[in-house]
Amino acid sequence: MKSITPRSFVVGLVITLLTGCQQSNIKPDTTCVVPSTQNLAQAFEQVMAAMDNRQCQLSFSEYEARLLSIAEGDSAHTNNQYFFDYYKKAATLGVISKEQARANYSQRFKPTFDSALPDNASICALSGRVDEITEQLDTELRLKEQGIARINGDKEAWFSVQRHHQQLVTLLKASAMACTDQLL
Repeated sequence: MKSITPRSFVVGLVITLLTGCQQSNIKPDTTCVVPSTQNLAQAFEQVMAAMDNRQCQLSFSEYEARLLSIAEGDSAHTNNQYFFDYYKKAATLGVISKEQARANYSQRFKPTFDSALPDNASICALSGRVDEITEQLDTELRLKEQGIARINGDKEAWFSVQRHHQQLVTLLKASAMACTDQLL
């Protein structure tokens, strides 16, 4: 049986005491709590303050989902500004990229379908991807319904977005058919 030397006993005691002290000083962080209020302005104020805490930035998606949910129950034409500010702050803090902030905002609150359509591709080059692009357009349409119709409460803009979506899908399919006919 090995005996414990006085030196290893003291080192073990010090480590135990230090570890015990560290654990007793840990306090739960209440600043990262997802807001429970139904008041959109108050919820955004709480989230914007919490985002200054590096640890709370890990809750970005939970905050976003909660804010979207609150906003749907409190629609107003100016609600998009809250989200613009939220995404801008998240990008400034490095939580998401500037491109992701722009995409998150645009997909919900802008009437155009920029994210689903490739930038510099010819229509004929897209003809093989019509179903994929149509699916992306449909997904973005659902996000725009949430942002424009339910969060901003702008029914007129929402109907315009729906017409634009339908025109894009029709144009995309007709162009793809025309390109296919050219190849024959």
